[in-house]
Amino acid sequence: MSSKNFSIMSYTDVMDKSFNIHKKHMGTSALYLLIFYIISFILSLVLILIGVFSFGFLAFNSLNDFQEDLLTRNMGIGSIITFTSIFVIIFLFMYLFKAIKEVGIIDIASRGILDKKVRLENAIGQAFKNIPVVLSVLLAYSIILIPFMPIVGGLGYLTFRLDLIENFDQFSVWMIVLGLGILCIYGYLTTIYMFTIQAAVVEKLYFFKALRRSRMLVKGCFWRLLGVNILFSITVLAITYSIYSILGILGGLLYIVIKSFSSDESTMTILMMIGNLLRLPLQVLFSLFISPLTGIFLTTLYYNQRFKKEGYNIQLKLEKLEETEKTIKEKNSEKFITSTDDSKQRNIR
Repeated sequence: MSSKNFSIMSYTDVMDKSFNIHKKHMGTSALYLLIFYIISFILSLVLILIGVFSFGFLAFNSLNDFQEDLLTRNMGIGSIITFTSIFVIIFLFMYLFKAIKEVGIIDIASRGILDKKVRLENAIGQAFKNIPVVLSVLLAYSIILIPFMPIVGGLGYLTFRLDLIENFDQFSVWMIVLGLGILCIYGYLTTIYMFTIQAAVVEKLYFFKALRRSRMLVKGCFWRLLGVNILFSITVLAITYSIYSILGILGGLLYIVIKSFSSDESTMTILMMIGNLLRLPLQVLFSLFISPLTGIFLTTLYYNQRFKKEGYNIQLKLEKLEETEKTIKEKNSEKFITSTDDSKQRNIR
C-alpha cells in the first residue's frame, strides 16, 4: 500500500478492504487459527488435569441445588447468586479464549493495512505476548458488568417468586421483555466497546484505558457503527450458510447418484455414517477460512475511525514519506560509495 491509500474510507470501502486483506492473507490466518486451536486444546487438557474436574464437580452440585429449587419454586438468593456466578465465569473464560485468538488476527489485519510483511510467527507471538493486556481488559469488563448482574438475577428471582411460570402467557411475555432488555444492553455494550481489543493491542493500553479509548472512537458514530456491524455480521452469516448449503446439496446429489447404482441398505447406512462423521471436520475447516473476516473488519474499521477522528492517516503518510526518503538516501549513498571506489581503482591503475 502506498501512502496515498492511507485515506478515510466509507463503510462500503471498509468492507471491501476487509475482504481484500482476508483474500490476500487467507492462508496465513487459517493456519494461525489451526495452530491456535491445537495449542488451546493442549492447554485445556493441562487445565483439566490440574483442577477443572473439581470445579466442574462443584458447579454440577450447585446446578443440582438450583434445579431442585426451580422445581419446588423455593428459589433463594443464594441459588441465584451461585448460578449467575457460574454463568459469568464460563462467559469470561469463553471471552478470554476469543480475545486471545483475536489478537493474532488483529496483527495480520494491521500489517495488511499498514503494508507490512505478514508473518505467521508474528501473529502467534503477538497472541501469547498480549495475554496480560487481554486479561487486564477482561478484568475491566468484569467490573463494568457487576452492576448488571444483580439486575438480571433480581429479574429472574422475581419471575419465580411471582409465580409467573404458572401462567404461560404472562411468563412468555415476561421472558420476551427480559430477553429484549438483555439484548439491548448487550448490543449497547458490544458497540461502545467494539474497538477495545484493537486499542489494547495496537496502542498497548491496559484496563479501563482501552475501554475509554473505544468509547472515544465510537462517540458520535454509535448508530452507524452498530448498523454496519450488524450488516457485516449478516453478510458473514450468509456466506457461511451458503457454503454449508452447497455442501448439503452436493451431499444430497451424491447420495441420489450412489443410491441409483446401489440399492443395498447396508451400503447406504455406512455412507450416511461417513457423511455425518465428515460434516463436523468440514465445518471446522471452512470456519478457519471464514471466521477471521470479523476480526479483520473490526480492525479495518478501527483504523478508519482513527483516520476520521485523529488524522492518523496523515501521520502514516508522513512516516511513509520519511521511510521512502531514507531508502532513497541509502541507495544514493551506496551508489556514491561504489562510484568513489571505482574512481580510486582507476587512479591506481
